Amino acid sequence: MYGTIDETLGHKRRFSADEVHALLEQNGFDIARWIQLNKIGTPAWWLYGRCLKRKHISKITLKLFDKSVWLWKWIEPLLPWRGLSLIAVARKSS
Repeated sequence: MYGTIDETLGHKRRFSADEVHALLEQNGFDIARWIQLNKIGTPAWWLYGRCLKRKHISKITLKLFDKSVWLWKWIEPLLPWRGLSLIAVARKSS
């Protein structure tokens, strides 16, 4: 998913869940839970940043998204793809 929008925002890279899992385990952590966030944003991020090579998402698109968040929060759990963000809840192994 890394693309031109990430570059504009100063992101250096994106990690896959497998990479995060391996890094945490290598450093002595046990993963308790994964949380996927912003699945609904994935198609637009891919289109704008990977296909169209845009550096920004238009204000109109962002406003439309912002006004429809109430709807997306109900639909998002049904989407089959990964989200743009992943939170790993982990504990240091004893």
